[in-house]
Amino acid sequence: MNKKIVSILVALIFIMGFAGIALANSGAYNDFLAQYPTTTLTSCTTCHPPSGPPTNPYGSALVAQGGTGGAIPAAAFTAVEPLDSDGDGSTNIEEINAGTLPGDPTSFPPPPGGAFEVTAPAAGESVPTGQDYSITWTEQAGAASYKVKLSTDGGQTWSTLATGLSGTTTTTWAVPTTIKKNINKAIVKVIAFNSNNVKLGVAKSGTFSIDVLTITAPAAGAIVPQGLPYTITWVTNGTAAAPDQVIVKYTLNNGNTWKTAQGTLALDFLSFSWDVPAVSKTKNKAKVKVILKAAGQTVGKAVTGKFTVQ
Repeated sequence: MNKKIVSILVALIFIMGFAGIALANSGAYNDFLAQYPTTTLTSCTTCHPPSGPPTNPYGSALVAQGGTGGAIPAAAFTAVEPLDSDGDGSTNIEEINAGTLPGDPTSFPPPPGGAFEVTAPAAGESVPTGQDYSITWTEQAGAASYKVKLSTDGGQTWSTLATGLSGTTTTTWAVPTTIKKNINKAIVKVIAFNSNNVKLGVAKSGTFSIDVLTITAPAAGAIVPQGLPYTITWVTNGTAAAPDQVIVKYTLNNGNTWKTAQGTLALDFLSFSWDVPAVSKTKNKAKVKVILKAAGQTVGKAVTGKFTVQ
């Protein structure tokens, strides 16, 4: 017989043999329900795609074990249970138990609660500019790769830090020196994908800061005596250029007006002896601002929280 005709006949037998699975009361479907009486899978899409080939990967696996449209042996179901027919990171039996489709890579059980999370940076952490920082996360079950993204505006916009990461739960982030002002609404997001590049889950860090300059004194809530020298101190992280000028300003009214602080700058550019002005009454909305400049351009800036001058 002509080979082409034989091929057509085999295909027709294959299609007709398995077409019964699509019928609610077919032998194959009854066998599935008998094997898994508590399943919530009651659709033909368990073994068939909405369109295209007569069987999806799970249905094809059953055919390979001797299943037909009229009957599927219990041993065939058992044989394919440990397989991940659709390659989404979950075995066939895990999907059947979870009520997701074992032949559809876009249908898979949700990840266990709390199992996938960003472990660094932590919420409230200060990440310095100009240094390498290790972003870490816990493993997502079934993940083949990860993408890491960063938001500096509380999650409104995102940029990609790394993509296609496999076999690891960490990546090194070269924190840029081009940041001129401390960022206090940074968030890191890690996205897990399976081997078919289907998203398995998303983990986000808490909000943290990216700091080019940290003022260590006065601290928020501190009491600064009026009319006396007070040492303002800070830590400078990586800047686009080495600072050659420091400007210190202060406000007594929560930033409505700023004045240049009088005093003496230390030779290491890391502290300033401030001649605190005399005040007629207690000022509890005072702040200090430190501005670093290089060749006339601002390369770093930070403002304290509110403190009291009295």
